[in-house]
Amino acid sequence: MRNYPNFQTDRLRLRNLTANDLPALTEIWSFKEIAEWSKSIPHPLPTDFAKTYLTKKLSAGEKGDFVSFILEDKETNQPIGYADFIFEESEETPEISFFMHPDHQSRGLMSEAVSNLLALAFDHFGFKQICAYARVENLASQKLMSKLGFICEREFLDNESVRGEEMIRRFLVTTEAFKTTRLRDGCAGANGPQLEIPTLLVSAVILVDTDDRILLARRPEGKSMAGLWEFPGGKVETGETPETALVRELNEELGISTKNSCLAPFTFASHSYPKFHLLMPLYICRIWEGTPQPREGQKLAWVRANKLQDYPMPPADEPLIAMIRDFF
Repeated sequence: MRNYPNFQTDRLRLRNLTANDLPALTEIWSFKEIAEWSKSIPHPLPTDFAKTYLTKKLSAGEKGDFVSFILEDKETNQPIGYADFIFEESEETPEISFFMHPDHQSRGLMSEAVSNLLALAFDHFGFKQICAYARVENLASQKLMSKLGFICEREFLDNESVRGEEMIRRFLVTTEAFKTTRLRDGCAGANGPQLEIPTLLVSAVILVDTDDRILLARRPEGKSMAGLWEFPGGKVETGETPETALVRELNEELGISTKNSCLAPFTFASHSYPKFHLLMPLYICRIWEGTPQPREGQKLAWVRANKLQDYPMPPADEPLIAMIRDFF
């Protein structure tokens, strides 16, 4: 399943579609204005159409063929629109589609949503181009796409519409065209979406032996960032303090025992990874019982402070090296 994060724009919150969105989708799809510009939504809306459609899209999302978003008004927290990416045509060229409740179409919200979705796809997921389709009569969508850098590639007769045969236009935008357009026109999304990623609290420790050497652990194969060296520690679980978590982690990972009072706060790291933001308080510890042993398949190394730069570390740890070197 593709992992697209929820995110916010100036006035909207875009979150992943769920089964609980059936009432909102049914209401929006029931408008004649929406059906007129869609080749797949009939009017009037048949009973259970929205439920069947939603079930199909959620299933496609589980397989990675589809990513869909509900558009919520941040002031009212009410769903007012919908947008999605379809990957069935090409992994390199996903298709974007979108629509909005008729009462909100004159507020510029659709432009705000689509431009930020494009920024997400281009800037954070590395797509080179994105396509979109519109009925030839749908001038509003075509105007919006032109504003965002799309160009019309071709026009063709489509016989898969709920209304029978009709003329459709295929549009394409490249990452270069989109970036040029949004910077030139100052369109919504010029600064990119505000991703809603969770904050992960992890505590770590500088274990210092009697010879002033520092213990590093190398992440084993099979884990993220395998092969990189890090300071011992781990995730702070619910109900734990960073110190309590460290005492537990040191026992589980290295088989050594220490106390909260033996952990001296030193500094912290704050770094954004693609799927989470890491906040890591870092402590110094010189007193413990036992000999550190690699209990979880990691390799251990006792390193002088002035040699830490010789050991590749995760991005969050790298800024700490100079500070540690100066301290020791």
